[in-house]
Amino acid sequence: SNLERLLEREERWDELAAQFEHRRAVQDDVDVLRSVNLSLARIYSEYLGDGDRVLECYGRVLESEPTNHEARIGLQAVFSDPERAGELGVERSQLVDLLEPIYRAEADQSNLRAILLVKQESLFDRPEERKAALAEVAELSRSLFGDGGETYDGYVRLFEEEPASHIRTELTRLASATGRLEDWATVLERRAAEEPGQALRVE
Repeated sequence: SNLERLLEREERWDELAAQFEHRRAVQDDVDVLRSVNLSLARIYSEYLGDGDRVLECYGRVLESEPTNHEARIGLQAVFSDPERAGELGVERSQLVDLLEPIYRAEADQSNLRAILLVKQESLFDRPEERKAALAEVAELSRSLFGDGGETYDGYVRLFEEEPASHIRTELTRLASATGRLEDWATVLERRAAEEPGQALRVE
């Protein structure tokens, strides 16, 4: 509208946000609501620094269009920049629930792995879910990096949560392949110190 263009030209962001909020309250067209929420998300992110409202607006967009590209880009920009997230008062873990379904739908392994690494940090009180997240990180690392160091690191995280024999065997192989046998021995020593019944031998 002319009023919205005027408010934007004069950089009256609080008033512009209020105008869009009013439009949102009286609108029931899904496409228009999506556009309004995207505009609000941009204003709250770039000019008003209100992270909670940014997440709320992008969340509404994704409710109507689960893989909306603009919402994906906006959320990913905040997730990828911890300093920016801090400025907005947003924890990166808050972005996980919004971004994870998008990355799964797009089979975006690299970004899904990054999301799961953050997600597992919030699951210490839910060990089974944390194990599942770490197991998926390990498999995604293998798919992305083969037998590289990132895959070794992924399996070390999993082993420290679930020291199963098959994970230990795989880690021995990966440590050999990546030249990390000394590091692997240190991991085993640390594990043995925590649980004296554990063998130290790198099999």
